[in-house]
Amino acid sequence: MHKLPSPVYRTQKELLYLLKFNSIDVLEDKDQQKIRFHELYRGMQLGNLYKNKVFITFKDSLNNLLMINTTIWGLTQKSIILKKGVTIPITSIVKVE
Repeated sequence: MHKLPSPVYRTQKELLYLLKFNSIDVLEDKDQQKIRFHELYRGMQLGNLYKNKVFITFKDSLNNLLMINTTIWGLTQKSIILKKGVTIPITSIVKVE
């Protein structure tokens, strides 16, 4: 997609409930937003069918760049759903690998 500025901090999904997120999309380009949604959908399929995890890089409200390695269990128009109902707004997600 594009090169990420450093540093990227690794975190765990169990700590995501402590974070706040901005409502402004971190990706300004509409094409990049479509690619991101497609990658999230693919990540959800990998998780549900094969129990594969993906790396998700996202920004919090303090503009920190964070990364988790997790399974995407669900996807809505506004957020992704992780294990135990933990969610991340799609507009905060920078990259999915």
